[in-house]
Amino acid sequence: MSERTAIVEDLFHAWRSGGVDAVMRIAPVDVIWEPLDAPGPMDASEARAWHRAQRIESAAYRFEEIGSAVLATGRRRRWEGEGFSDALVAWVYWFEGTRLVRATGYRSEAEARDAMQHAAPESGRSSVPRSDG
Repeated sequence: MSERTAIVEDLFHAWRSGGVDAVMRIAPVDVIWEPLDAPGPMDASEARAWHRAQRIESAAYRFEEIGSAVLATGRRRRWEGEGFSDALVAWVYWFEGTRLVRATGYRSEAEARDAMQHAAPESGRSSVPRSDG
């Protein structure tokens, strides 16, 4: 397993054991976070506040390193009112070397792969917009 993939797996272990606070304790402070369904890119404090206001459970089942990024695919359960929605989703973790710089959620693996294909390698910024709905 590569170092980048191990970092992403550690983030998901942290999420399961302690939620957003545990993730933020191990992630670099300057990561740009783009959670699925969030209003836009966020710094750590904004992402922490946004996640605390949500009722979300996420789990990744597969990790694949592609170039300078790691694609994680899995499921996300989001509670809203009396019910919840379950969806298969994907996340892309963009790196500079072995340093995480950006994390972006996508509605599908296909959407994530498309964004990775169109990304500027040095920034992880895609020229393909996310379909945030």
